[in-house]
Amino acid sequence: MPITDDIEIEKLDIIRKMFVAPADDTYVVARWCYLNGLAHEASWNSLHAVEKYLKACLLANGQSTKSKDFGHNIENLFVAGREIAGDLLLTEFQPTEGISANDWEVETVADFVKRLNCVGSPDARYRVDEAIIRRHDMFKLDQLVYSIRRVAFPLNRDIRRSDAPPNYPKTAREYIERSPAVGHLIGQFPQIRRGSCAEDYDGASLLGNGPFGGDVSSIEKSGTGVAFVASVLIQTFFQLDVPFDSLGRKRMKLFRDLRDWVVGNIKLSKEDKMTLMNFEDHWAERVEKRLVAEAAVDSDH
Repeated sequence: MPITDDIEIEKLDIIRKMFVAPADDTYVVARWCYLNGLAHEASWNSLHAVEKYLKACLLANGQSTKSKDFGHNIENLFVAGREIAGDLLLTEFQPTEGISANDWEVETVADFVKRLNCVGSPDARYRVDEAIIRRHDMFKLDQLVYSIRRVAFPLNRDIRRSDAPPNYPKTAREYIERSPAVGHLIGQFPQIRRGSCAEDYDGASLLGNGPFGGDVSSIEKSGTGVAFVASVLIQTFFQLDVPFDSLGRKRMKLFRDLRDWVVGNIKLSKEDKMTLMNFEDHWAERVEKRLVAEAAVDSDH
């Protein structure tokens, strides 16, 4: 059956918002860097996009991402992902149609992941090591990302509805095996937001950039403005802060179970952990106030 358990729905929502959606954005940035010849930045963002997608796969399939073997190490994450997804993860690169043989280099998936893990490592921030990107690297990244993103979902969960035909795939794994081209159950890849200077290096570097000689007035025409993305965890747990009954028992259990899963499986700062712990005190105080108010109403009657 489709996912109906409250905590499983909330877990998947956190995974989608905290890992898959940021990975989508980072992946788009990586492609832009490839297209504009920013080698270190392309490698750095590629690694982080792949890392987030792989961690989404692990979390969605009951694994923790807090192992010391993981961190930003996509080689180890990819091995763990392969243990979960098997051949649903990319096994072999296919030369991109329209690219000459001279622009394509035969390479195993494991070797590409290893190379990306090296050139996109934190040391790359300071350009201690060289970074070389080739045309085929971006196309290989595309194939790798596509295969990982589609398994960022509970693969062995029964996804059939009660009215599903007998031949309908039972699990997400079977569904993806049968329909590899449409198997993104976590949500389709979002349409890329396009501004007036999309894929324009000069536009991105100089738009509204007065100190470096850019046209400040042009920023008003671009539609570019302030961007805000709320904390996924704060947003999620505030939404849960609505009791189903006067004591909030059902929501309190959901809150505690979800909080324990987040803390137990996702690496957080001490400050973020404390924030989640303090939510329970906030909730208890809120419920107490509600009980006092209800008692006062009852006494008046």
